[in-house]
Amino acid sequence: MGNQVTVCAVGIDKLPVTADTSAAIVGFYLNFNTLAKASLTGLFRR
Repeated sequence: MGNQVTVCAVGIDKLPVTADTSAAIVGFYLNFNTLAKASLTGLFRR
């Protein structure tokens, strides 16, 4: 089991989205403006 966190560096100060913007549009803007991306995965077990 694990949790994953991804952090993106974008090339603009603010994504042009509002609270009403759909997740698909947010994903498009994020992917289009991403300069770099890093993911961390925390693994755990009982």
